[in-house]
Parts: sequence; structure tokens; C-alpha cells
Amino acid sequence: MELLGLLHDLGKGTLAWQRFINGIGNQHPAHAGLGAWYVWQRWWKTEKVANRRQTAQLISLCIYGHHAGLPDCLDISGGSPFLEGLQNQPEDACREATENFYKEVASPEELDRLFEEACKELDEFGLGRSSFEWGLLVRLLLSILVDADRWDSACFEYDADPFEGLPDQIPDWEMLLGRLEAHMEKLPKDGELAKIRRDISAQCRKAGEAGPGIYTLSVPTGGGKTLASLRYALTHAKRNGQRRIFYLIPMNTILDQNAEDIREALSKYPSILEHHSNIVLEDDTEKGKDTKEARNPEQEDYRRLTERWADSDIILTSLVNFLEALFRKENSKARRMQRLTNSVLIFDEIQALSKNCRELFKKALRFLVKYCNCTVLLCTATQPDFGLESKELIADVNVLYQKLKRVTYVPSLAARTYQDAAFEIASFSREKKSVLTVVNTKYAAWSIFRGVSEHLKMSGYRMVEIRQGLKDEELEYCARACREDEVLCVHLSTLMCPGHRKEILRWVKAWLKKKKMVYCISTALIEAGINVSFPIVVRSLTGIPSLIQAAGRCNRNCEADRGTVYLWNLSEERLSLLPDIQKGKEISMNLLQNLGDAESIGTPEMIQKYFRKEAAYTRLVERYPYKSWNSDLVEMFSANDMCQNAAKDRQENPLPALSNRLRQSFRTAGSAFQAIDQKTKCVLVPYGEGRALIEKLAGSHSLSEEIRNLKKAQQYSVNLYEQIFERLAEEGALYSLGETGVVVLREEYYDAWAGVRTTPEEMKTLIL
Repeated sequence: MELLGLLHDLGKGTLAWQRFINGIGNQHPAHAGLGAWYVWQRWWKTEKVANRRQTAQLISLCIYGHHAGLPDCLDISGGSPFLEGLQNQPEDACREATENFYKEVASPEELDRLFEEACKELDEFGLGRSSFEWGLLVRLLLSILVDADRWDSACFEYDADPFEGLPDQIPDWEMLLGRLEAHMEKLPKDGELAKIRRDISAQCRKAGEAGPGIYTLSVPTGGGKTLASLRYALTHAKRNGQRRIFYLIPMNTILDQNAEDIREALSKYPSILEHHSNIVLEDDTEKGKDTKEARNPEQEDYRRLTERWADSDIILTSLVNFLEALFRKENSKARRMQRLTNSVLIFDEIQALSKNCRELFKKALRFLVKYCNCTVLLCTATQPDFGLESKELIADVNVLYQKLKRVTYVPSLAARTYQDAAFEIASFSREKKSVLTVVNTKYAAWSIFRGVSEHLKMSGYRMVEIRQGLKDEELEYCARACREDEVLCVHLSTLMCPGHRKEILRWVKAWLKKKKMVYCISTALIEAGINVSFPIVVRSLTGIPSLIQAAGRCNRNCEADRGTVYLWNLSEERLSLLPDIQKGKEISMNLLQNLGDAESIGTPEMIQKYFRKEAAYTRLVERYPYKSWNSDLVEMFSANDMCQNAAKDRQENPLPALSNRLRQSFRTAGSAFQAIDQKTKCVLVPYGEGRALIEKLAGSHSLSEEIRNLKKAQQYSVNLYEQIFERLAEEGALYSLGETGVVVLREEYYDAWAGVRTTPEEMKTLIL
């Protein structure tokens, strides 16, 4: 890393660069290519041993990509954009930068010594022949370089010490484990459910004493996985000297709740981070010499402050953020990868992993465990078979599922319209029972919510209006005072910011606790991990694992002998944009039509039967197909045979100038990779504390205050699909917050019931 750190800015040693930083001209001279060219000339061209040339290419790639991201070593034409970029560097600038570097920074002899040490380090690291692993190592080294470079620049701009407040020693896991044990002693001990949860937790504590590896935790919904997995992680991190604990979660609502539960369990330990998404819009394009766009220092400063996972011990973030740190092309994503090393990685509700990401995910886990001292724990009530060498923490999973059976499933496969569904849901009010409805799309959730609201009003009920910012005791009073003719009817989707969803769930829990009527209509964001318990759950048909997850919100704490879970076929749900869900629905319909006994729906046997039927579909997509090249991302991040074959047919074959293990199409694959199906852009919304944060971010603050405000702003941000973002921008609904890169939604475009206002046509295309 010392060699990378020294050489990455070699290209700034030119008169053109000095003129630029002194404000002469507005062109931002490209410099990364000059440093990469130097490495290529000095070591690749002079070395004869294959592994030493490989080291030279690795270093050159990192320097070349430290602003614009890693380039393609090969493309589908058989050419090498990386080599072509090196060859196109201006010779005069290269010579000028090199001469000045020797005078001002380091001698050729010193650089040769560092290169020798770099070769030894890579030999000791012990990578084998896997091109995929070599690609991840390049990414890891790039991550370290980019983060150090951006953080140092931000600290320079703010006149701050880059090392202040960023200790890298192992946290006091034993102290935190003591806090958790004290918290768990306060939890209920009476009853069969409490006993089962304590037994699960004890097994996790014992399993934490083992060494790093890949483990599974298969526990039915309501079994207390969050605190049990935390107990495992704290024990394990203490035992193995690991630096961080990550909770990697598919749904932000689970992230919200888990963070709250963990903070409470650890007595408000300050070094816990919730990272939802970046509130600052990202732009990793290198300002090249032909670019007319002027440098925007303020916006660059804010981009340097986007969440880097550096100063927290326990980090809760999305599965999307994890995957993007490993595979997306942008350096703003790549810079986080280094923080994953030497960590316990807990993947909650892992069944929600996109099918097309499975093989990339598996290969990444193996790399992190084998080479980066990581431990992986895959948690879910519906454990897929990933084909990984793993060990289960629970002694007898089948017995545990039998003990925790708390619901009766009622499949109903006849087609229902949204209007039919709304009428039937509202009809449960005759029984004075609360109902949770979980559907597959935002449009379904909003349509049924409006229908249920209207039917309840027609039946003589008044709608409870949610008020922001009530204290717990005030909210409890409101719930207690709720009259028989009043009902809390709410809607949940990711068009609402996390702070808004938290507030709604807070009211839902208060009403349920006081046994008042609640009707909640939600997308799937509520079905996994959210600690609510309804006597009735209605779930629109999807894959069996999701049906079981939704059932986990029914009779969760054994308030009754059995709760009831209705499985409905909503004929109007458009699932063409959701191929995984559409396929899951087809498989579930087939299984339910041939079902002998509804009691078998929630069993491990049914889960495995479902995954076996799904296996053929999964195999078609699990390597992340890239149809434009008739290839897939696993191949493009690995040996890249398609591009290698094209290169062999060229008159000027670039393969002899590339190492055998470094022929990946990093940039094309990284551009193609999407952990979710559609691109989104983040906006800050004026809900609750979001209004005050907008004012704070518009002012000037110290570095630490800016970081703190940006983190808080994540709670009041919404990710919008690009087409909606563009439409709102055209309507004047969005504005930039000074030069920060933060985009704000105007108040009239945010609704207390729906979140960000969308058009009816847009709503029909929205998912989750």
C-alpha cells in the first residue's frame, strides 16, 4: 500500500496541474493514467517473472482506476481499454511528472525496494489461480487507496486531522457482551416461547467460540434471531479478534428495527451505524483534459464524506450496499470494501438475495472468509441451499419448527381483484380484529389501502390520524383513548422515508398493544424481521419462503393458540417486472394446488420442496447473464473467456501484455451490475426532523458536524427510480441544497399517507 500511496498522484507533478490548483484555467487535468503508465514502463516491461509482472499490472490497475474506477482489461472486441489508455498517455507529461517525482518524492531505488516488498506481500497473501479472487484483490487494494485519498482530501479542505477520532483497535467486545447479557436477563422468562428463545440464544453463544468460517442460523420467525445472532457475533468477534460486526439486511425496515433493538440491548452504545443509502448524489467520472466542466470543490467535498463505514464498530446496512461495495463500478461504492475485512458478517433474511446475484455472492463470501479473516452467518427462517460449506448453529431445526408453529394457513387460489380484496379485508372489522395485508407491489398496496379506508368509513368508522413526534407516554395515552368507532388504517411502502415508516410502525405497535383495531396494508418491506403481531395476516401469493415470512407477523408472541394466515391470488398484480416473484408465485400455486394438508406449508420440508422446484430457474440466472456480450458477470469478473477468444483473433493480440489472472472486464461488468432491478437516486424529504436537517445542511459546519448531519439525513431520504426523479425535476419538485450534491424534495410533493407523490401510471410500474 505504501507504493500505491506514493505513486497514485505521480501524474500531478506537471506544470499543467500546478496551474490548475492555483486557479489558472478551469480544466481538470487527468493524472491517474500517468502514474499507471510509470508502473507499466518501470516494472511490467522490465520484469521477466510472471508473478512479478502480475504485481506490476495489479498496481497499475489500481492507480489507473483510483478516480474513474477500474478499467476493462479486455472488452468484447478483444481489445484492451486499459492498455490503450496507457499507450495514449502524453509522453512529455509522463517524463515531466517522473522527473519531478524523483526530485521531490522518492528515488527510483526506493521505489524498486517497495516494489520488491509488494511482490513478497502478494506471494504471502497466497492467492491461487482463480481470476475471480485476483479481481477481488484488485478491488480490495483499490478500496484502500480510494478511501485514503478521498478522506485525506476532505480533511485537508476542512483543516482536520485525518487520524483524529478514527481508532482502528479492536472494540471492547467483552464489555458489550456484558451489556447484552444484562439486557437479556430482563427479558421474559416464563412460558414456552421465552424458553425456546433463550435456548436458541444459548446455542448461539456457545457456537460463537468457534473459529472463522461460514455458518447458518435457521430459526422460525419469532425465535429471537436478532439478539441471538448478536450474542453469537459479540462472542465470536471477541474470540477471534475481529474489528467490526456487520448486519447486512435486504429491507430497510428490518434495518430500522434491528438497529433500534441492538441499541437498546447495548445500552445506547454510540458506535452503531445505520447506513441506508447515500444522501449525496454520486458521480465518479474523472474530469479529463477535454472536459469543459469546471471543478466544483464543495460538491467534491461532500462526496468525500459519503458513508465510508470507517468510524463505527457495529454497522447495519443493506444487502444492496454490501454487493455494490464488491461489484459496482463506482469508487464511491468500492471504497467501502476494505471495512468488510476482519469482520463478522451477519446476513439477515438471506432468502431475499436476488437470484441473479447468487454466484457472485457465494464467490465473494469464500474470498472474504479465506483471505480476509471474515466470518459469515446466514440467518433466515427459510434457509436456501447455497451449496456453501457451512455449519448450522441449531442442533435440531425440524424439532424447533414444530415447537414454534403458531398459525393456520388458509390458501384461497381463486382470482381476486383489488376491490374484492379491500372489501373482504374491511369485513374483518365485524370481528373487531386487526389485519395485516402484505402484497407484492406498491400499486397493489396503495389501491387496497384506499379501498379498505373507504369501506371502513362506509361502515361508520373514523380514521385515526397519525401525529408526529409524540412521546411514548403520549402515544400510549392516544391508543388507550381510541374509541370503538375509530380505527388506525395505514399504508407502508418505500416511497416513505425510514423515519416516516418508523413512526407509522410505532403507532401500529402501540395500537396492537392496547388491542385496538389496526389495518396495515404494506409491500413486502414489513414481512421479514419486523416485530409486530397481528391475529390475521393476508398475503398475496408469491414464493413459499415469503409466505412463511409474512406468517411470522401473525400471532408472533403466541397471544392466541393459533393465528390465521390467508393466502390470496390477486389477479391484478403486475409481476412482469419482478421475474423472481412471478416465478415464485407460479411454483407456490403448483404446490398449493396439490397440497394434501395446509399444516405442512410452514415446515422445513415444504421450504426445501419449494427450493428444489425453483432450482432449474435459479440455474438460468444465478451467474448474472449479460446478454449484450452473450456472457455473464461471473465470467466477466473471472477468466473472461469470451473476450479472450476475441483477443486471440485480433491481429494485435493484447493477451501477451496482460497477466493470465488479470483479464477481467471490470468496468463493463461493474456498470451492468445492479443489486436491484432499476437504478435509483436519493432525495431528502421534508418529513419530521428532515426539515431541520435541510436547514442545517444548507449552512456551514465543521467536518464532524457535516458527517453527523449526513448520517441523520439517511433517515429522511427516499430512493426514487430515475424516471420518477426526472419527472419531479422537470416539474420543479426538486432542488439542490447549495453546492452539496444533496437533492431535496419540496414539501408539497410529500404526503403523510403515501410518501413521495407519484402519478397513477408511475405507481403501476413501481415495486416493493
